[in-house]
Amino acid sequence: ARNDASGLKKLFIMGTKASILTSFTLGFFLFCSSEVLYSLWLGPGHELSAAIMRILVVIWTMASLNTVGCGIFWGQEPPKWHGFTQLVFVIVSFVSGWFFIGRFGVMGAVYAFALAWFVSFTLLGVKLLKVSGVSFVEFIRDVLWLPSAMLVAAYVIFLMAGPLGYLFSVISATSFFAVSNWLLYLSEDEKNRYKSIIKFSDR
Repeated sequence: ARNDASGLKKLFIMGTKASILTSFTLGFFLFCSSEVLYSLWLGPGHELSAAIMRILVVIWTMASLNTVGCGIFWGQEPPKWHGFTQLVFVIVSFVSGWFFIGRFGVMGAVYAFALAWFVSFTLLGVKLLKVSGVSFVEFIRDVLWLPSAMLVAAYVIFLMAGPLGYLFSVISATSFFAVSNWLLYLSEDEKNRYKSIIKFSDR
């Protein structure tokens, strides 16, 4: 699809939507259940570790927005821009780490990493949209706004269902997010392609 602009655009949108459906669902579950997972694994008293886990889960989840675009980018452009964003990550991480760690300790290192990642992620994302032929408005409208809205709704369900039990609230909110996005977010063609990918991975 090197010379097929419309094909690249469709591939980027369809692939990114599938990536979001998978990573946002898993990321939401991990974000909401981080304290319970740490308590089951290491026992009580690891609230700081759970907070760090939430930040890292958000970073990992957001990184899925660039996953498909990176595959397209490496087939279309030389890797110098990707290398540039990595250099920016190192520089911002070093400078912000010097500032944050002295003030916030361990969490300062996490803040520095998150800031450096966000800057390099944004620079790379802008380039990926350009290479894929997708405008920022199209990306928000066709890819990002609906799962983001459903993510907020799912978190509200998680909070409201809390009195019924932690496990119930996590499972019900995660299930709502996954099912609602499957029904409303993906087209029939995208659902069929997504199913074929899952079937192929089971072989």
